[in-house]
Amino acid sequence: MTKKDKVLKDRAPYLEPHDITRYSLGQGICDDLLDFMDRERRQYPNFDDCNLSQKFIEAFESQKRIRVKFECGTIKSGTVGVTAGCKPCFMLMLTFRDLSSLWLLNDKCEII
Repeated sequence: MTKKDKVLKDRAPYLEPHDITRYSLGQGICDDLLDFMDRERRQYPNFDDCNLSQKFIEAFESQKRIRVKFECGTIKSGTVGVTAGCKPCFMLMLTFRDLSSLWLLNDKCEII
């Protein structure tokens, strides 16, 4: 285990070793949305995916940068990530280094 993998393991002890490898390579924790949802359903019996807007699924799985216009009129660009927990939501990751984001994506946001 490399030093970088050890740091990631300390920050996220719930990840499996293969997740750490993919995470450390910058490819995200899951290959697609179905993998993510299966894992979360096993972890949270009251899992609810109602906040996952259908229009961002393709962008999440492809990990290509998109431009989004938010309800307030602000335009930002980045890749789509997803929050963890029993009620996940898509979020806009502004840079490759981001581990989280304040920019949550919902049905009112537009891909431009």
